[in-house]
Amino acid sequence: MKTKKRLSQKAMLVNFQISGWTGRVKDKAVSREITVSKKAEQDSGAWWTYLVPRSVLKELESSRNKARNMHYALTLPWQDGGCRILPSAMFLDYTKAIREVTEDYDRVVQNFLNIYPTLVAESKKRLGDLAINKTYPSVESISNKFKCHQSIFPLPDVKDFRVDLSEDDADTIRKQVEDSITATTQKAMQSVWDKFTDLVDKIESTLKQPKKVFRDTLISNLSDFCELLPKMNLTDDDNLETIRKEVVDKLADLKPNDLRESKKDRTAAVKAAKEVLKKMKGYV
Repeated sequence: MKTKKRLSQKAMLVNFQISGWTGRVKDKAVSREITVSKKAEQDSGAWWTYLVPRSVLKELESSRNKARNMHYALTLPWQDGGCRILPSAMFLDYTKAIREVTEDYDRVVQNFLNIYPTLVAESKKRLGDLAINKTYPSVESISNKFKCHQSIFPLPDVKDFRVDLSEDDADTIRKQVEDSITATTQKAMQSVWDKFTDLVDKIESTLKQPKKVFRDTLISNLSDFCELLPKMNLTDDDNLETIRKEVVDKLADLKPNDLRESKKDRTAAVKAAKEVLKKMKGYV
């Protein structure tokens, strides 16, 4: 008989942090000027001056968000802190994906740092009177604000729990830890079911509208998720695997162009999605 692995043997905790420079400063003088001119209280609002054009900062923000979203997509929730569960089977997928998005962020940051001196030189013309008393940080100072950091930790294991307490107290704490891990694992798997259901539901709700325009990602997002799903199945949930196979067979391999051009294919896809969603109701 195959021994069931503990969660600590099947997954780890990962913390991913990515930061940047906001490129803005709060202007107290302008804030005061506006509230006075509008006959408002001083705490009614505040003015923020963007030291560099927001359009320049947009690519930085987009790259950061892409990295964060990738981290969340390939991990599962762990309580309320910054750490998330990374299934061991997902480790290679995760490290490859995070390396790619952080390399992209480094590239975008370097491009920004290269043009930063020019942006500073043009700031007086761009900001007009708002440039008065504005001090721009150095390139070196700004570069230190753009950081990516990843930390990996082992999951707690009740069997390895040791503490200098009476055996009764230690057993009580072990039980609390075990219950906490069980509840957290259930929450993590619930998030998997929720994401799975959302992807199928989006297909059903989109395709049932005959003239609704959609992107290829409507199907590819589901297909990609189904491919990763076995690696994210921490509890070896047979029901999850059964429905995954059905979704792969009936929905994940559909061709977007066929759904756009064939009313029959579109109707069949909506029917299949409804059937799957009906089965999913018992698990979400």
